[in-house]
Amino acid sequence: MEIKLNAQVDPLPPQATSQAKPRAVSEPVDHVTLDQSQALDQRLQDEPPVRADRVASAKELVASSNYPPHETIQKIANLLARNLDLVE
Repeated sequence: MEIKLNAQVDPLPPQATSQAKPRAVSEPVDHVTLDQSQALDQRLQDEPPVRADRVASAKELVASSNYPPHETIQKIANLLARNLDLVE
């Protein structure tokens, strides 16, 4: 087996030395306060499971023959046409 050296390739640059300082290690915590978590849980429980106004609005849009607007459909079609990858 013959190995030919490629002299046109630049040698690797010297390895940089890290100047990072070690982090201070904190003591483990024996307890955790969950006040914010409990407040979030309470707010989630206070929310109604269904927002009737939003459901009614969505039903109206679905029933409309003008939704989505023609302009929106045209813009989406143009975006798709411009980004279509033709694969042979």
